[in-house]
Amino acid sequence: EQGKATLTECNVSRNALTGISAVSPSNAILHVSDSDIVANGTLQIELPPAGTVSYRKASNVNNRISSDGQARIRSGFKLSDIEMEESGDSNSTSEEEMDQGSESEDW
Repeated sequence: EQGKATLTECNVSRNALTGISAVSPSNAILHVSDSDIVANGTLQIELPPAGTVSYRKASNVNNRISSDGQARIRSGFKLSDIEMEESGDSNSTSEEEMDQGSESEDW
């Protein structure tokens, strides 16, 4: 709720209460751009009160803000089987091995 924060190309979604909260009238400087702020609890984004120093210094540019809906995928990273094998991780299991194993085990 206090300090300086800059969020760019972020996904702040599906939080129980507020998505983003920066409420200090003098010590909360928030810059949010190109981000999804979607499907959070009561408020999607809570800025400092209008007319305060923090409000004048804050920016909210090119964001998708909605009380419901789907946000962007949180991560696009996924190791391929080759990368896992090259890393020498003996605990790694390929998707194919996991699929085969799930057919023979009872959960």
